[in-house]
Amino acid sequence: GTAATDVTANALTLIAGSAGIGASGNPLTTNVASLVTNSDAATDGTQFLIEADSLAIGAAGLLAGGQTITLNGGTFFINATGSILSNVTVENGATLGGSGAVVGTVLVNSGGTVSPGNSPGCITTNDLTLTTNSVFAVEINGPTACIDHDQIIVRGNVTLGGATLNVTGTAAVTVGQNITIIDNDGSSDGVSGTFSGLIEGALVTVNSVAGPVVFAITYSGGDGNDVVLLPQDVITVSAFPSIV
Repeated sequence: GTAATDVTANALTLIAGSAGIGASGNPLTTNVASLVTNSDAATDGTQFLIEADSLAIGAAGLLAGGQTITLNGGTFFINATGSILSNVTVENGATLGGSGAVVGTVLVNSGGTVSPGNSPGCITTNDLTLTTNSVFAVEINGPTACIDHDQIIVRGNVTLGGATLNVTGTAAVTVGQNITIIDNDGSSDGVSGTFSGLIEGALVTVNSVAGPVVFAITYSGGDGNDVVLLPQDVITVSAFPSIV
């Protein structure tokens, strides 16, 4: 239905008709461990969801057909079997995390966060659009994507929109072990915009337990359109200011 509802359960499955689930300004609020939503393909409705804490998307996924699923609060973890099967918008106070697929586009608005992995992992999506004051949170513990560090794999266009890049982790990498944080398919889809305060070649410092690790950022890495962090020799860059 469209009324705001508090639902507490272990696993919850919701079937939506043309009215959708929740409403703009009045989302459905849940406190569940696992969530599945489905939609009658003939009468798709939008979905507006808040999770009181965090949840794992169930094996049948979140589906709004041709409509959009809006995450208005809480943390939603996709996984190998639980995908988002429609376009998704991440609003202020909400986080999209986990390792798995969004079979649609991802739009992260101001105050929203996309954070691949449960520690670390990869999210695959079509277009990725970040806006000013949204957050892309990346954990880097080593050189291997999806295992040692987070990554978003994009099968479409990438728009960074002045979003905030937040990098954490042990950053156990050496010069030459470049970290691709956005893997943009092919070479024809470019990257539009930059992260806030990080022009091409700017330095990013990760304050790991072992000490600061410095990277330079490029928006034309990999096959020419990937966002890549390049580990730097601290001795050679220590005289320059770092941008965190």
